[in-house]
Amino acid sequence: RLDPLGGGGTPGAAEAPGGAYAEADRRRLCEEILADGFVQSFVDFFYLTHRPDPNAEPTPMVDGGAGREIEVPPEEMLYVRDNLTQAENARRQGDTTTVYGAYSNLAQHFQKVKDPKTGVYFYEKCLEISRLTGDKRGEMAANNDLGLIYQGMNDVNSAIKFHERHLELATDGEVPSEENVAAKELIKVYKKVAGTKEGANDHEEAVQYYQKCLEAARLAQEKRSEGMACYRLGRAYIMMEEPLRAISFLEDYEAICKELRDLEGEGQACAAIASAYQMLTNDEKAVEYLDKCLSIASETENLMAQGEANCALGVIHNKRGQYD
Repeated sequence: RLDPLGGGGTPGAAEAPGGAYAEADRRRLCEEILADGFVQSFVDFFYLTHRPDPNAEPTPMVDGGAGREIEVPPEEMLYVRDNLTQAENARRQGDTTTVYGAYSNLAQHFQKVKDPKTGVYFYEKCLEISRLTGDKRGEMAANNDLGLIYQGMNDVNSAIKFHERHLELATDGEVPSEENVAAKELIKVYKKVAGTKEGANDHEEAVQYYQKCLEAARLAQEKRSEGMACYRLGRAYIMMEEPLRAISFLEDYEAICKELRDLEGEGQACAAIASAYQMLTNDEKAVEYLDKCLSIASETENLMAQGEANCALGVIHNKRGQYD
């Protein structure tokens, strides 16, 4: 049944035009579903059409703590009824492909009406069916769908779990196209977690996720994302006072920027490499990279980068007693 999803925070659909609610249609459909012998469909349909509206504006709680009841337009009730009964009928006949398709339709429907938790419920049904039948393609698709819907819900940890499983299945099954799809999504979620860790000054954790991001980018052959991960790893190692490790990643970033003809990125790489060499008290190499940075900043008319490079050069020359 759908109850385990939680009464107040699940399924939802848009209000009927003008707020009119077809109570008679709802009752009639419930009776027809039950009369036709679709008991599980009746249970699910009844729950989906008799529950608090997850998209309702916050209002004082009434009726013993329940919110405003959901209002489902007649055409949506028909769509839900048709797919629930189709799935139940197909399950009886052993037609798991049709069952999967009906549940997938319902999951997509609830996503469209901004009810992702119910979407998750039906995608999990798809995942369950694909596992029971050994349908690896279906299992990959369900894991991808679950990863995407959790991304939309900002539940990054759950998204990572499903995208990693998608990648594992694709790798084991030697399906490069699916590996690529999973890797591209993992780049996004790993980057998000790493950024959060970095913002909390947890650089060691950030490094772990940026490393995962780098591996996913290389698998997906996404050069720009690979460069970004190298840069963020380099900056994180500088913050951790490990300049030698930083330089290795920053030089990779510089090479990628040259390959992509990204002058701004190349200048950014040079500035970061210079910072690492300053940390190593290697002023000669720091000046070399700051001069490169200044040249690129002048070419791209990046006044801020010019100012920062000149300032850093001034500090080094002042330390050396070079005032001319």
